[in-house]
Amino acid sequence: MTDQTSSVPQPRPAPPQPLGAMHPTALSTATRHLVAGAYLDERFCRAALEEVYDQPRRAVAPSYGFDLGAVLAHCRRANTILLVRDAVIVGVFLLSLCATGLIGIVVGGVLLAGLQSAVSTVRLFRETLRRLTGGEPPRVYEIIRTAAAGTVAFTVSSMSLLLLTTLIGGLAVSQFAGGGADGALSSVAAMLFGTFMVTVLAGFGPPVVTRVLRWHHAVQHGPAGRPTTPPPDARIEDIQRQQGGNTIVYSGYSPFVGSGPVLDTTNLALRMIRQPEGFDDRTGEAQREYDQLPFAAEHLVGYVRDQLAPLGHASDPEHRLPGLTVTDHVFTAGTETTELALSTDGPTMVGIIRQPLDARRHYLACQVTSWKGELVTSVYVHFALQGRTLYLETATCALAPCRDEYRVIDDVRSLGAVPYLRAAWTGLAESPRVVALAPVNLLRAGLRWAVRRMQENQGVLPYGVDRGARVGVRELATLDEVRNDFQMQDVAKYEEIITRRVVAATLDFLVTHGVDVTEFRQRANVLINSGVYAGGNIGAIGDIKNSFNPSKK
Repeated sequence: MTDQTSSVPQPRPAPPQPLGAMHPTALSTATRHLVAGAYLDERFCRAALEEVYDQPRRAVAPSYGFDLGAVLAHCRRANTILLVRDAVIVGVFLLSLCATGLIGIVVGGVLLAGLQSAVSTVRLFRETLRRLTGGEPPRVYEIIRTAAAGTVAFTVSSMSLLLLTTLIGGLAVSQFAGGGADGALSSVAAMLFGTFMVTVLAGFGPPVVTRVLRWHHAVQHGPAGRPTTPPPDARIEDIQRQQGGNTIVYSGYSPFVGSGPVLDTTNLALRMIRQPEGFDDRTGEAQREYDQLPFAAEHLVGYVRDQLAPLGHASDPEHRLPGLTVTDHVFTAGTETTELALSTDGPTMVGIIRQPLDARRHYLACQVTSWKGELVTSVYVHFALQGRTLYLETATCALAPCRDEYRVIDDVRSLGAVPYLRAAWTGLAESPRVVALAPVNLLRAGLRWAVRRMQENQGVLPYGVDRGARVGVRELATLDEVRNDFQMQDVAKYEEIITRRVVAATLDFLVTHGVDVTEFRQRANVLINSGVYAGGNIGAIGDIKNSFNPSKK
C-alpha cells in the first residue's frame, strides 16, 4: 500500500551566485529599491549591516524576491560614504579647535542650531498645511513636539548669538585697548576663520556633498541608470552560500523569518481509519483504525510537492501559477543547535518529517513571487503522522513592497539636474543633525568592527546560545503595507489557490491509499474558508478572507 513513486525530499544545492549575475532576483524591482534604500536611508543601511553583515555567528535569514548579496554590497559602499563624511566633520572640528580655539566652534554651533530651528519650523508649517489641504486632521502631539523643539532651539540660538556678540565685541575692545587696531583685527579674523571652518567646511560641506553622492548612486538603479555592483568580500560570499541552503535557523518566536508577518494560520487533524466496506458496514471506528499505516509521512509530502510544483511552469496559461516555487525547508530554533547548518540531507530530512519531536520542523514552502519581486506570498505546509492521526497545518506570510521613499528612483522627476539640487538642499537642511551625530556614528562603527572581530576569533559557541536570524533585510525596509488593492487581493488569491491545491492533493493521496476521507471532506471546507488571523498589516488580510467568506461575518 506504500506509494513507492513519491519523491523523497532532497536538499537544495547551494552554489554561490556572483553579484550582479543575470538571475531573476538580481534584476528584480525589489532589489533595485533596496539598493536605493541603502543610499537614501541611513537607518536602513546601518540596520542591514548590523543585523546581517556584522553577525558572523548568526544564521542569515532567507532573501525572497531580491538579491541579498548585491544589497549588502551597496550597504557597505553607502556606509563607507557616511563614515568618510563623519570623519571629515570630526577632523575639521578638531583642526578648527587647534587653530582658532573654542570661540569659532561655539559661533559655528550657534549658527547650526539656528538653522535647525528654522528647518524645524518650516517642516512644521509644511506638514500642517499638507494635512489641512488634504482633509486630514493635524496631529496635535506632533505639532506640540515640533513647535516646542523649534521654539527652544530658536530661543537658545538667539540668546547665545546675543551673548556671543557681546563677548566678541568685548574681546575686540580689549584687544584694541591692549594692542591697538591690528590686534583687534587679528583676533576677529581668527574668530571668523574658525567660524568659516566649522559652519562651511564641517557643518555644510560634508553633508551636502555626501547627500548628492548618495543620490547619484541611488538613481543609477532607476530606469535611466547604469547600475554597477561593488565587488563582494569574504563575508558577503559566505552570506550568499547560506542563501542556497534548505535549513533556516531562526531566533525568537516565529520560525518564518524573512517571509514577512504571519497573516493566517490553519490546522486540521484526521484519524487514520479505513473506508467502510459498504453502506451497511457497522464496524466501529476503533476497529477500522489502521494497525499499520498505509503510507509514511514523507510519501504524502512528496506527492503534494509533485502535484503543486508543475503549476509554476505549466505551458497552458490557465494551468500555470506564475512565480510559484515549492521547496522543502527545515526550520530550527537558534537556541537548539550548535552549528549554523546550511543544508539538511535527504535521510535526515526524512527523519525530521517522520518524527517532528524536537525544535526542528519540516515545511513545504509554497511561494509566489509577483509584481517583479515586490510581492512575495508564502504558504508553509506541515504534515505529521502521530497518534494514528494525520495533522495538516498551513501558515501564510507575505512580503510587501519597499517603502515609498525608496521608489522615488522610478519617478520621472528623478531625472535631470533638479533632483541633484534638491538633494543638495536636503543635505543642507539636515546638516545640524548630521554634525551632532558624527562623533556618535564613528564611535558606533568602531564598536561594531571590534565586536565583529571578536566574534570571528571566537571558537565553537556552547549549546543554548542563540544563533538564529533575528530579521530579514527586506523586513527592515517595508512597513508591511501594500501599495494598491490589486496587491492586497493577490495575497488573498494566492493563499486560497495554494491551500485548495494542497487540500485536493492530500485528499487524492488519502483516497488512493484507502483512507476514509469523510471527515476530511467536512473539515477541508473549514480549513479553506477559515483561519486564525495571526497579525501583520498587509492590507488587513483577515478582513480580505472575511469578504470571501460571508459565513465569517
